[in-house]
Amino acid sequence: PVRYDVMANGETVGWLVVDRDGQEVAIDYHVDNNGRGPKHREQVTLDADAYPVSWTIKGTSLFGAAIDESFVREGQTVRWVSQADRGEMPVSQGRLYVANDASPYSLALYANALKQAEGQAADAVPGGRISLAAVQDVALDGGRLTGTVYRLTGLNLAPGYVVLDQAGELLGDLGGVIRADLADDAPRL
Repeated sequence: PVRYDVMANGETVGWLVVDRDGQEVAIDYHVDNNGRGPKHREQVTLDADAYPVSWTIKGTSLFGAAIDESFVREGQTVRWVSQADRGEMPVSQGRLYVANDASPYSLALYANALKQAEGQAADAVPGGRISLAAVQDVALDGGRLTGTVYRLTGLNLAPGYVVLDQAGELLGDLGGVIRADLADDAPRL
């Protein structure tokens, strides 16, 4: 497993632990920032193109609401249930699920799927379109490690930024998550 620190105002307020075994990804996400924060576990199965074919999220959200979210792709149909909505649609309308209550690791999942997509963009489930662009390379760990900063557009009103290594593994994001052994680089990101 790989451990990440969740930082806020220079303090560690939580963790993200990712245990990846081939196409299976188990995620434990826990934040306690002044008594609030999401606490949940995710299980994701990826296809050969790095797209989720199943994704479950169970736990509590930022303010403590119960999370029991799920997504599944079966044949040519995708189905989902989240706090926000539920539905189904043909894969031809989108196959990249944007989870409602996902951990920050979801940015790495989206980026890796989009790196392989035509034009580095894809229709999203339940709607919209997400695109990926490499922004710049960044040296971490005293120059011993190089990561690439990617911009994800279409997830929220503002773009999201994630830093991946050359193998596509998460090093950190620009929102306060960083691999635990790189914690000294958090202020730079």
